Amino acid sequence: MSSKKLKRPSSARRHINYETFNQFVSGSRLRRIQSLLNGNNGQADSPDSILSITGIDSRYNEGCQHLTNYLLFDFFTSRKTELERSGFDEEDLDDIILVINSNSVDIYCNVINYHYLLPYTSHWFNVRYHCLTDTEAEDEEMEEDFKMLSFVAMIKDKKCIGIPFFSPGHGGKFDKFVIEKWPIVQAFALDEIGGGGFFTMNYEVCDVSSKVEELYNHVDPVTMEILLTQNVKLLERQWTDMEARFKLELSNKMEKLTEEIVAEPLFSYYKHGRIVSSGVDKNKSRCPYVLYGRHASQSEIEKVSHELMDRYEDISTSGINNKLPHHMVCQAVSPNSPLVCSRTYFFTPVVDPFKDVKTEEKGDLWYLTNLYKIMIEALFGGIYSYTKTQSVKKATSSVFYVIEESLREIDHPIFQNYFNNNRSKFVFNIEGVDNFGICHQLEEGVYMPLIKTSSISFFDVPSVEHSGKSVGSLVFGESFIDSSFIIKGQNQMSSDHVILTSNISRQNLFSVKEADIKSCKQLPEQLTTLEKYGDILVSREIIHYTTGSPQYSQIFTGEVTVYENAVILHHVEYGSILLTHTDIQHIQLYDADTNSSVWLLILYLDKLSHGKLPVHLIEDKNQLVLIFLPKTPIHKHLNTQILRKWKTESSFPVVERLEELPQHLISLHSQLQKQFVPNSSTKTTNLEKSAYHIDHIKRFINHLSVCTAGCKDVDKNHLPLLLKSQQTSPTTDDDEEQTDSDEITISIIAGVPGSHKQTLVSTLTNYTKEKYRWIVLKQPNDDISEFDAKRLHKQLNGALTVHRRRKPGAIRRITKVIVVTNSFTDIGEVINAIETHPDQDVNKCLKIGAVTICIDPLNFYLEHRLILPGILTDCGEGWINNIILTSCTTGQNDLMKDVQSILRCVNTNVAFIPAERGEVHRSTDLDNILSSKEFYSPSMIHARYLSRPDWRNLKSSSGFQPKMNQILLNFKQPLDKSRFINKLKSMKSSLDSHPWYNNIYHVQGQVTFTDSEGLYEVQFVTLSGYMRLQLVETSPVTDHLSSSSSPPPTMSNYLVYTGCHLQEENIKNWLRSCRIQLKKKDLLTRQDLTKDEINEIHKNNHLRQLPSGWFYNGSQFISLTGEKTYQHPNLEDFIEEYVKLKNQEILEHNQKMESEKIVDLFE
Repeated sequence: MSSKKLKRPSSARRHINYETFNQFVSGSRLRRIQSLLNGNNGQADSPDSILSITGIDSRYNEGCQHLTNYLLFDFFTSRKTELERSGFDEEDLDDIILVINSNSVDIYCNVINYHYLLPYTSHWFNVRYHCLTDTEAEDEEMEEDFKMLSFVAMIKDKKCIGIPFFSPGHGGKFDKFVIEKWPIVQAFALDEIGGGGFFTMNYEVCDVSSKVEELYNHVDPVTMEILLTQNVKLLERQWTDMEARFKLELSNKMEKLTEEIVAEPLFSYYKHGRIVSSGVDKNKSRCPYVLYGRHASQSEIEKVSHELMDRYEDISTSGINNKLPHHMVCQAVSPNSPLVCSRTYFFTPVVDPFKDVKTEEKGDLWYLTNLYKIMIEALFGGIYSYTKTQSVKKATSSVFYVIEESLREIDHPIFQNYFNNNRSKFVFNIEGVDNFGICHQLEEGVYMPLIKTSSISFFDVPSVEHSGKSVGSLVFGESFIDSSFIIKGQNQMSSDHVILTSNISRQNLFSVKEADIKSCKQLPEQLTTLEKYGDILVSREIIHYTTGSPQYSQIFTGEVTVYENAVILHHVEYGSILLTHTDIQHIQLYDADTNSSVWLLILYLDKLSHGKLPVHLIEDKNQLVLIFLPKTPIHKHLNTQILRKWKTESSFPVVERLEELPQHLISLHSQLQKQFVPNSSTKTTNLEKSAYHIDHIKRFINHLSVCTAGCKDVDKNHLPLLLKSQQTSPTTDDDEEQTDSDEITISIIAGVPGSHKQTLVSTLTNYTKEKYRWIVLKQPNDDISEFDAKRLHKQLNGALTVHRRRKPGAIRRITKVIVVTNSFTDIGEVINAIETHPDQDVNKCLKIGAVTICIDPLNFYLEHRLILPGILTDCGEGWINNIILTSCTTGQNDLMKDVQSILRCVNTNVAFIPAERGEVHRSTDLDNILSSKEFYSPSMIHARYLSRPDWRNLKSSSGFQPKMNQILLNFKQPLDKSRFINKLKSMKSSLDSHPWYNNIYHVQGQVTFTDSEGLYEVQFVTLSGYMRLQLVETSPVTDHLSSSSSPPPTMSNYLVYTGCHLQEENIKNWLRSCRIQLKKKDLLTRQDLTKDEINEIHKNNHLRQLPSGWFYNGSQFISLTGEKTYQHPNLEDFIEEYVKLKNQEILEHNQKMESEKIVDLFE
């Protein structure tokens, strides 16, 4: 990695480009990938893990890049510009290795992309980061070695590894030996790294490209956001270009207007987009087309639906008898998404108010437009039926019922015969579509998370004007997303859907005859000189109008001219509509009591006025809705001129002001407000701009989030909270001061060993004892058994019994139960055990108030950036309310900032409470920890369902890695205090790296010492260096609510060691070395004496009697012969005496040892 110093990237959530991204959508994508693995799908041949390596270490493999990009929500593409500007090398940003296991994920990354990855991955269940610290990464050689060692560690103990080798749409024959050429895999063969041997010989390697590709097609909120903000907008733009092209060519050279000319925008868009999808089977995908009149036969449509058109008709000869047709059918196809849209547009004579309205015989055009309306109604009914039942068969039955009933109302023998004898001409389908436009058959009764398309076709419609001939076919189709899940305890589904292509005009009319086009251009001038309708109030102002029908009509834009006694609407495509007082029965105005809102003027028309209207504005409700946008001239004129004149001098009905809109217009008004009146107080997001026409978009996103998270058996009481249609908890939360209630509130305190949670519990139980009655449920310190739900159930039964046993006349106190989790227990298991208590009488009295976890930043990282197992998972949204930070709480601390940053990525709503060593002092913090309602807040319930949808059926979370175990040692002999303390303090320096064999991270228990009286409580935390030695003044009292099987209180010494891969015999030897060891001594010889010892012997004996002929002058010994010396002449005799005496002591010591039996520490 480059050694240059650059600004560390932010890990803030706000830098992720998608509005709908959250940890729940991210978690659902990960679970989809994990569903392919052995242990999750019940298939023995499934891989144990999926390996994805990006960048140079996989030779830029596209399949791995695509999977990583999928799990990181297009990190490499959506943030490409930002990454290029960051100044970091591309090879640093691509330096990622993912190993996805059945219930965990290992991530190797470097110090640069680590911060980018946190908001995308920190909330993944049981995620582990293999990454150096910033300081460690400065050594490039160490960094490279660490990557190779991490890779080997991440795949250790795997048998079969899946690799997404090919990118979507580019499959082929997988050669596993190509993997051997990847640089990181080659490192596996090094003896000092992987132990030697080829990677593909040590592991079975398989290609999972086709399996993960299927999952890429699954829809979720982010998929929908991308479709709405990118693909749908592109499709709408091409459709608009097609309409504009058609209008332009009509006005210029109608006689040369072929289908190819009109369809050119659709063809170009499709062809250019398909260049990047060259590997897709074109025969299985759909194609765009435009067909006029009789050219739109069944055979032709079926042909061009799957291959691009190669024969084109001219509009002037596409009708019956080579005349002008009555309609054209169009289909647009998004080349790189599942979107498809089909429409039928009609060619009509110009609507001319100067011609007398005659009741003419109904012809082909009238029947075609009404058949088309039947198709629209039937298709929406079919989609609705499908989303409710997930049955194509039931949806088809619904569609054909609507068609049959509607044709009966038309009551024409030709169409009755057409329907009864030609059912093959009526085609309705709903299909799932993948990202390459390939259709997939939907399974009956099963929700499939694909984009759906639904289309309806009436093929070869017979002509009523030309017996025995066909006018062509009608088609209508939409793309939609549906969402569905089961409601618990009810045999029904909650479902919803949105139409993605609803903003593309469903009905359009065009005047195609030259005379009509010419007449249409002349009409506006003629409409401003109609003096018989009184004074002109408004002349040729731009206005929007609609019928208000959500299905058939869209919003049209034209010109309006208003007289005292007439309203005239002009549209450049189909002419002018003139309405007088005889045509209008009733008028209503909705102004929302503000000038800044969209105003709606609703004209209720007489049925006799239908002859004046173009066919697409004729609706059952007989209404026309005029739209007045704020700050437009027509909006001002409505109040100042039109309404005032109509009130005093017009023959129009009196305008009625509405306080509330009719139900069918509420959605329309909301849509108009979003589209034309932006909210000045909040910034309109890209998604809101793109989905303004989908009124219930937020509701649907919430529904889809629940669906795609995999929630099953959703509690009906929680459903409004999950869909965010209710903002208060469904459970009644009475004031906690009501002490007469049978209900007891449970506070859960969690934390890994060494997190100071016991101190927090002590602080809580000493808090306002006159108000609370405390019951603490925890596992005895000398009990190392794993969490047992049944045991907790018994303890809760006892707690409720004690609570109910209160004396009637005694001062009432609120019963508070504190449940303390043990070791590395998954919080979810504890919560699930409480929530699913099997005794319903007890269950209804239990309520979790708040969940708090203690975290010591100094006891957070196992090594490098690998976090102690389970901490991040336990901190997930929906599971905890408070995080107590139990160290580094004073001053500015980089470690504290780092830990808080990670935890904030995991849980954006949790409260941080600094409390050195678990000692909480502020009353507000204590109130938060002891809250009686926070756990059931709407946001918490919502997060629990979406983060772990199976949380009500949790199995043991043994997947926390690295696996920690505990060793309990009981002994009766005292220890040497200094040796014991020194051994504890030296543990940190003796910690080994992966696989962390025999690493001890926490020691706790009770011991006696040889030089001290009494029993001492001991706790030592290796990573933080925290040590506590406290004299136990009284015998420890075991909680009286513990199960009857619990061992009785004991005064014997015991120690519980918590660590990784601990072996009991190794721990025993460790503890034996903490005791003074007695052994036999060897006999002393003259040669064993040191110079200092000899000097000491001389000092003690130098005044003893001298032999004859010697005297001492005070400094020297002198003989009569003149010999001089500083040593007593009999020194050797003194030494011999000393050795003899010492050896006698040694013999006595050794005899004593032989007579006494040496007792081992554990005997």
